[in-house]
Amino acid sequence: MTNILKQIIFGTALATALFNPFTQVGNTEELNKNFQSSMYIEERVITADLIKRIIEVESQGNPRAYNQRSRARGLMQIIPIALKEYNLHNPTERHSLNDLFNPEINKKVGKWGLYRIKNYYLSVYKLPPTVENILAAYNMGPPSLNKIGDAKKNFTRLPRQTRTYITKITQKK
Repeated sequence: MTNILKQIIFGTALATALFNPFTQVGNTEELNKNFQSSMYIEERVITADLIKRIIEVESQGNPRAYNQRSRARGLMQIIPIALKEYNLHNPTERHSLNDLFNPEINKKVGKWGLYRIKNYYLSVYKLPPTVENILAAYNMGPPSLNKIGDAKKNFTRLPRQTRTYITKITQKK
């Protein structure tokens, strides 16, 4: 298992503690507490309700939705580069662009993308794993968010489309 893959699955701090034999771990109780805390954050930030709201805004629930400009497909409007990244990290389960019109595959790839943003990109960019940062990175791409910084603190600096996107998803009930 590569170090990056370990970090994606376990989070940077936990991966370092679990897989680096030279890491000094205070005690197992502290490690468990940190792991439970990161699991709580994951469950609290990326929820089934959040995915449902993203689908509603992205495609209005249409599994055949297609955006000609971005070439995004399906319920969560997955772009080709996101699918390429998914396939790279999941070589035993590769999908084609047409597979993204299958609702189950699209949701699996989209959810993986959200966790990839949260567990990898936000960590690398040293941004908090907030709903706003995850949604901003999902909408405009992680490198663009990195240039602007924390989406919540710099909300007015985000492109109008991204501000509208975040507002629509976070205000839906």
